[in-house]
Amino acid sequence: MLTPTSKPPSWWRRLKSKAASGITRQSAVAGRGVEETIERRLARLSRWCVDGRVVAAELELYEWRRLPDCPAEAVALLAGRLERSNRQALAASLLNERIAASHESEPVILQTLIAIHLAAGDSRAATYIARLHREHGHAPAVMRWLGTLCPSHTAALPPVSHATIEQLAGELLDQIDVIPSLVAAQRIERDERTITMLRGAITQMLRDIGDERSMLTACQALADLAMLAGEQDDARRWAHRGLKLDPYAAQLAIVLSRVDDDLAVGPPASSILQGAVNAHPKYPDLRAALIRREFAEGRIDVARRRLHQWLQREPNQPLAIRLQTELAA
Repeated sequence: MLTPTSKPPSWWRRLKSKAASGITRQSAVAGRGVEETIERRLARLSRWCVDGRVVAAELELYEWRRLPDCPAEAVALLAGRLERSNRQALAASLLNERIAASHESEPVILQTLIAIHLAAGDSRAATYIARLHREHGHAPAVMRWLGTLCPSHTAALPPVSHATIEQLAGELLDQIDVIPSLVAAQRIERDERTITMLRGAITQMLRDIGDERSMLTACQALADLAMLAGEQDDARRWAHRGLKLDPYAAQLAIVLSRVDDDLAVGPPASSILQGAVNAHPKYPDLRAALIRREFAEGRIDVARRRLHQWLQREPNQPLAIRLQTELAA
């Protein structure tokens, strides 16, 4: 198991003397009047690591890592060199220092740390794998890297990363009106991962939604998605939450018609449906849902009488005719 240490390594003084010629050559290059960009400096040090100037490269990287302009790739390069020369504890220590000093985690730092821990057989690799997935799982390159290097670990990760959900939540917040279409698409062609992603993203959005119309759209979507996921308790909860905003919301009433009542969460579905039918007398789906609910609850005469009255008013109504056959079966 690796034992990180932040104490300067014993090889530091030796590097200074061995790298003197390399640094002199670097100064000569810089002295030509061409300012070296961060990208060029990183590329140069990468070349040094493979063409025999490893000691000079390590010394410069070790000093550069303390400066504000040092990119994550430079720290990862140094850590990689240290790991390859059996200084894993120091490599892990430098990477953890970078993590502690950064406001946001950097994928390359976490990836390098994971690789070092995996090579050492250290169980802490799993912790960093989970963090990389949680914070950067929305990036295809990161997911490919995890799938290639850590296939046994990724099997235990959530199907959708927190980062993916956060990204989708931000996008949907700017275009809430597309949410019903996304949910409708799942009814036509279900995809469990997409359903999970949408549920997570819309739930994440709730804290930033400021108007009732958008909140009602979110509640409807979450109720519908929960039904698609087979989670009736969650569907009931979101339906009742939306009905507090609009007691006569037709689609939310229909969701309740398909789940068992829980009086601790909200009123019975039949009473909600009756109110919605009164508010929307021309919605055949609502009326059919109420009749089916009454029939399912054992109020067969009431359901049949309501259907008879409906057929008298609209003898050619296709849904009423279909429902008559359904209840007669």
